[in-house]
Amino acid sequence: MKPKFDIKDPRVKKAMEELAKIQQFALSADPKIEKAVIPIAYYKDPDKKLSRPELNGSGVLIKIKNLYFIFTATHVLLPLKHNAIITGVGNGDFIENLSGERYSTGNPDYPEDDQYDATVYHITSGMSNMLKEKALNLSDIELKEIPQTKSIYLVSGFPAKKSLSEKGKIESKKDLFASFEFSLEIYEKLNYNPKSHIILTYEDLVLTKEQWLTSPRPQGVSGGAIIRINGLSIFPTNIETKTPVQKLSSIMTQHHREKNRNPGYILGTRINVFLGLLKKYFPKLVDDFL
Repeated sequence: MKPKFDIKDPRVKKAMEELAKIQQFALSADPKIEKAVIPIAYYKDPDKKLSRPELNGSGVLIKIKNLYFIFTATHVLLPLKHNAIITGVGNGDFIENLSGERYSTGNPDYPEDDQYDATVYHITSGMSNMLKEKALNLSDIELKEIPQTKSIYLVSGFPAKKSLSEKGKIESKKDLFASFEFSLEIYEKLNYNPKSHIILTYEDLVLTKEQWLTSPRPQGVSGGAIIRINGLSIFPTNIETKTPVQKLSSIMTQHHREKNRNPGYILGTRINVFLGLLKKYFPKLVDDFL
């Protein structure tokens, strides 16, 4: 549905200019969290020598003490069955097979019924220094509950439509787009708890050079990062810091267009759910931080 306001109205123009200013400032933050987002692919037929890797989503690399993990959405890993994750940096230079152990929320026999859709993948195989350098640590993560504010959020992942693969290579362009959190009313309407989930706006139409265009579908971005920009507010517009900082807030799990009077939205599972999995299965690993 086309928004009901006149983009040529001077008041609307001024508001849009202020919002664009805030968004540009948000994008000037050190992209450390974005760099930790990796593509997740698999071989549909791993026994075939000429099989190509198929991109199925994204994940975020995390290092805690001397262990490496990937935080992602459970449904992203389902087609892999018990096979290793196929990943890389997305530029076509190389791919890596990362073997590991999965720790997930919900019942493994009925993963589609799990509202959290959260998996911590503990990497047990070796990995390249190039990937290790991308991993975040706990100081990059939103460790405490943030009161609901109109912060700028960035969603980062690897869309399937921008992915190419051939034997031994993955080439994919990472997407990044800005959004902000819905009010508590929407959480109640969609039946999600803001302590465990985040719901961001996802409009059918986006304004580009004073033209309304259909927004891209973020297929493949599931499992990617939802990043909060620390030090910014858009309602009211306010820059609270000279240096904006990215914080890993949540992992994206779903996206929905407007339907049946429900708004379009992006759903994410907050990082505290993933940290809860670590606390359950690696209790001594995060005790100092939680």
